Formats: sequence, C-alpha cells, structure tokens
Amino acid sequence: MLFWLSVAVLVAVVLLALLRPLLRRSLQPADVVGGADMAVYRDQLDEIERDAARGLISASDAEAARAEVGRRLLAHAGPPPVAPSAAPEQASTPTHGARQARLAFVGGIAVVPFAALAVYGLIGSPHLPDRPHQARAEAQISLSPVDELVARVEARLREHPEDGAGWDVIAPVYLRMERFAEAREAYARAIRLLGDSPQRLEGFAEAAIISANGVVTEPARQAFAKVLSAQPDNPRAAFWLAVALEQDGKLAEAAERYRKLLAAAPADAPWRGAVSERMMQVLKSLGAPGTGASDGAATANAPPAGGGGAGLVASPDEAQVSAAAQLSPEERAKFIESMVEGLAARLKEDGRDADGWMRLVRAYTVLGRSQRASQALGEARAALTGDTEALGRLDELAKSLGLGS
Repeated sequence: MLFWLSVAVLVAVVLLALLRPLLRRSLQPADVVGGADMAVYRDQLDEIERDAARGLISASDAEAARAEVGRRLLAHAGPPPVAPSAAPEQASTPTHGARQARLAFVGGIAVVPFAALAVYGLIGSPHLPDRPHQARAEAQISLSPVDELVARVEARLREHPEDGAGWDVIAPVYLRMERFAEAREAYARAIRLLGDSPQRLEGFAEAAIISANGVVTEPARQAFAKVLSAQPDNPRAAFWLAVALEQDGKLAEAAERYRKLLAAAPADAPWRGAVSERMMQVLKSLGAPGTGASDGAATANAPPAGGGGAGLVASPDEAQVSAAAQLSPEERAKFIESMVEGLAARLKEDGRDADGWMRLVRAYTVLGRSQRASQALGEARAALTGDTEALGRLDELAKSLGLGS
C-alpha cells in the first residue's frame, strides 16, 4: 500500500511541475501578458522625443516615427475594453484558452497515471514480492551456473567460429570439466587462430593424451617438444616426452630423460614419486636386477621418492647401477655418474644416513672404484661417530666387499 501511495504522490508532483506553466500562461489577463510589450513601446516613444529635442532627427521624421509606434501599439492593444457594466459578467466567464488549459491539466492528471498503470500491468511484474538487492544478486548468480555460461560461449562460437579469443577461453574450461576431446579441439582452434604459446600447447597436448587413454600421440609429442624448447625447465613437458620415448620402445633414452628430470627436480617436488616410479618400471623392463618385487631388500633400503631430497636418482645401489649396463656406453656413463654423485652430494649435507653410506660404498665397488669406495667408507665412519650399530654394519659391509677393516 505504501508503494502505491508513493507512486501516486510522485505522479501528481511531476504532472503539476509539467502542466503548471501552461495553465498559468493561459489564465493570465491580456493586460498582464502584454505589459512588457507596452513598456517597450513607451520607451521607443521617449527615445524619439529625446532624439527630436537634440536635433538628431527632423520634426517630420519624428512625427513619422511616432505614428509608426502608435500604429504598432494600437495593433497590439486589440479591441477596445468593454463597458464597466459588462465587466463582471465577462470576468466570470473563462476565455477559450483558459478552458483548454484547464482541460489539459485535468486530463493529464486523470489519463497519465492510468495509462502508466496499464503499461506496467502489461510488461511489468506487479505480482513479484519485494526483494533487497543482495537477494536479487544471489538469485542471478544461481541462475548462471558454469554450464549456462559455457552454453552461452558455445552459442557465440557457433555464430562466430573464427573467434580465437573465445576458443582460448573455453578450452581450459573444457579441460577442467573433463571434456577432454572438446578441450583438444578448442585448443587446436585457438592455436590455429591466435598462434601457439606454451600454455596453449601444453593444454592441447594434455587434452590429447588423456582423450587417447594415456597414449602420447604424435601431435601431443610435437606440442610438448615446442613447450620444452621455449621452457627448458618445464617438468611436465620433459616427463611426457620421456613417456613418449618409453611408449615407442626407446627405453634407454626414456631412462636418461627420467634421470635428467629427477636430477633437476627440487627436493620437495610433488611429482618426484611419480617420475621415480616410472623410471623403476623402465629399469625393470631393461632387465635390471633388483627392480622387481623379488628384490625387497634393495627397495626397502631406498628412501621414498620426494622425501628429503632422496629420490631414486640420489639413492642408487648395485642393482640400479647394473641396470645401466643396458644403456649405450655414453648413456651408461652419464647415468651411473649422476646417480652416484647425487647420492654423495646428499650425504655430505646429511651424513647421518647409514643406509645411504652403505649404498654409496657398494655403488663405488660395483663400478670398480675401490679407492673411492674406501674413501667413502672413511667419510661414513667419521659422519656416524657414536652410532655403534651403524658402525658395526659398515664394518660388516667393508669385510664383505674386501675393503679391509
């Protein structure tokens, strides 16, 4: 009720402001309306008298000017006023202009509000309850879920298939929604229209691999190769290129890729475990002893991947070193050297790892580097001073390897 009362008051105020000037002008008497003009004519006559007195115009010119002003004055004044006896009767009867003004005023007040209400009833929503702005905003959000927004973008792309920015926007959305085939197509279109970038290439390759059930297809491999060329430190590209080599049967090259990736990986990288596991599978496929389930001791001695910087690369033993025999001479040398030196570097920082020292000593022995094995044994004893159990294990290892006491 308060709403409609406020509307009525507002309508009345607006109509009064709009129609009042018209009504006032029409109801004014003629002498008031023309008062300003009469003053102008009087000023003109006074000016003519002053010019004639100063001799600026001749008497005949002055008389002609007075006659012209008088003619204009009579024309403006209109018919002569009515007799005084008839004046009250005429004053009580409104003029035609006044009647029109009053009719317009009354008609406006009566018609405009009803017309506005009729239009509002046709195109408005008078039945909806009142809601604050926050409630309306929340309702609008609830009516626009991700699926609806995606549908809008898809509709636009159907009308404008050459809109590269649109494909670039919707491609990662498809990927997050696990619509991998559509994501692959969207990334491909964005790359064709906007050019490639590491982000687009990586998204395309990932969508292509997942949509192919984990197979690194040739387009995905080429995309990751471009990413790695632009971003040499990109671990995802390096990993999937290693997987591609593995799937092509190039196990030695895949192992080398995994080795380089782990060598450059931060100690706390969350993906170290996955890469280490993949590398173990490659070594197993190469026929490396100690990489299968039967070699529980070697696996148990190896620290977990990604834990404290001791991943697979930093944790070699004689079994893993033997696995390198399947590689080419150059690859084998790099492979073994990186694994052994990685472990040695870690033990210099954390010398309390007795199992690590034992693996290092065994690795040097397998490589035929007896002098370096003896040196590592001495360093281990110095680092483990006071740990009777660890020192006893080292003595037993030294005897079994023929390194003396």
